[in-house]
Amino acid sequence: LKRVQPVVGKYGKTVVGWHQLAGAEPVEGALVQYWGLDRTSDAEKAQVAEAARNGTGLILSPADRTYLDMKYTKDTPLGLSWAGYVEVQRSYDWDPAAYLPGAPAEAVRGVEAPLWTETLSDPDQLDFMAFPRLPGVAELGWSPASTHDWDTYKVRLAEQAPRWEAMGIDYYHSPQVPWT
Repeated sequence: LKRVQPVVGKYGKTVVGWHQLAGAEPVEGALVQYWGLDRTSDAEKAQVAEAARNGTGLILSPADRTYLDMKYTKDTPLGLSWAGYVEVQRSYDWDPAAYLPGAPAEAVRGVEAPLWTETLSDPDQLDFMAFPRLPGVAELGWSPASTHDWDTYKVRLAEQAPRWEAMGIDYYHSPQVPWT
């Protein structure tokens, strides 16, 4: 990684790598894509936080919060569960600015909700895995933490159901949301 990073910069591109890049001394302007879990080791989290304190930007996509290909529950017919089950509230109830202990809030450049598709085969399945989690992750990325409140969010989320249905979006009817 130490040899490759300068090549990327030479062509005016930004180095972006999985959070393991933090252990390879990221170049100036690099971004680390943190995909770790709540159960990721403290040492690994500390390495990423140290890189952030030294100027490396962070893109947060903790797999046990934002990976849209994770099953909602054990009964979800689609997706994977290696990072655990990710229900709607779990994907919404976290603060990107405070997620990694020791990492400065200003190092967080954004959030991402990856949707790996090796177990999905059509657009309806993609919709089912993305909705209703994707809107919550988006809200975390664009609004201040002081406005995040699960109890009010789940009501606002439920109000989107008629729009999704009109658009033909096949979404997961989470029991955590008061659908009308």
